[in-house]
Amino acid sequence: MTLLNEEVTLLLSKGLIILVDDKKSHRSPTNAQIKEFEQKSFQEENKQLQEYINFTEEKKLMIKNLRKNNTLNQDIKEKINKVKKPNVNDLKEENTLLQQKKESQNLKSTSNSKNKTSKVNGFAPIINIKTSSTSFTWYNNNENWFDSINTAKQNNLWIWPSTLKDIQKYKIYSDLWNKGYYITSGIKFGGDYLLYPGDPLKYHSHFIATILDINKIISPMDIITFGRLGTTVKKSYMLCSWNQQEDKAIYFCLEWSGYG
Repeated sequence: MTLLNEEVTLLLSKGLIILVDDKKSHRSPTNAQIKEFEQKSFQEENKQLQEYINFTEEKKLMIKNLRKNNTLNQDIKEKINKVKKPNVNDLKEENTLLQQKKESQNLKSTSNSKNKTSKVNGFAPIINIKTSSTSFTWYNNNENWFDSINTAKQNNLWIWPSTLKDIQKYKIYSDLWNKGYYITSGIKFGGDYLLYPGDPLKYHSHFIATILDINKIISPMDIITFGRLGTTVKKSYMLCSWNQQEDKAIYFCLEWSGYG
């Protein structure tokens, strides 16, 4: 998930986030740190390999027991189907076969139980790509995190907004945020923002917001375009400008009545 520039600046100004210079936090590892990392990786691979070997051995034993069990069943059926008077030797042989079958079933049950409880990754080695750098001994962000806009700017980590246009855009974003709107990018709908009355997972957006310079001349064709664009997607089109003299935002909403 990528935050908007406006979101980063707003959250940083309210002290809700910190910024980390991840590039500077990654220092060149020493030879000892590299060796330690390689040893840990080698140990992990050996562990996974042993688990995989145990897993395959259990499977082989299970298959062997199943084949043995099928052979015993076939022998018993053949004995039963023989049309002759059973003698003492035949009965002893059948009892022996039945006993062997019972032992095979017990062994199979034990193998299944072990298979269910064994912790197997499925294949070795599995390479785990770490999503966090904090586990690396050569990573240190103690001197490379910033909790305010001023400190982030001083270290050239975060300089937005830097232009007059961006400053006005940020002020309008902050004003809408303070009014309780949930705000996402509106580029897919032809605007700067989409404004939601609540959580975007629960509500549809009500407005498409576009930021215009307060001195910009808007033609009748522009007004028609904005109105029809918003109505087509069942939203109101909001024009936003920042009045520097009064230091406040100005909003106009357009709707195309009777269209569509």
